[in-house]
Amino acid sequence: MRFRFVVEGSPVPKPRMTQRDQWEKRPEVIRYREYADAVRAACIDAKRSMGLPDSFLFDGSVAVQAIFGRDYTLVQIEEVVGRVIRPKGRGDLDNYGKSMIEGLHAQKTGVASLAPILLVDDKQVAWVELGFEIQNGNRWRIDNG
Repeated sequence: MRFRFVVEGSPVPKPRMTQRDQWEKRPEVIRYREYADAVRAACIDAKRSMGLPDSFLFDGSVAVQAIFGRDYTLVQIEEVVGRVIRPKGRGDLDNYGKSMIEGLHAQKTGVASLAPILLVDDKQVAWVELGFEIQNGNRWRIDNG
């Protein structure tokens, strides 16, 4: 099953948050929460337009693709066929991706600053495809050419 919807409005990155953000209403946290609410509302509207109940949930592994435009977010979710092979460890996919991207650019560690490896800053990254290995099913492939 393929599920697709559009979130109207400018995408908002998740800010670094602390316990204090539960009661202190910083503007960037308020914008983030409003964007997350807009994503939820767009998802519920899409479920209803497809004739699915509000309670519908994917119960297995999924592939998620999101494209962030200036004033919209396009989201597509599709069930993954096959067994997902995860690395040893307990990380979420986005955390594995973050650590890989951070390895591509300079990091300030203590007093010294490392020289850039491939990127000056992770803000240069415009497209990322991440995924765990899928056995006996559909797979994302890295081109060798």
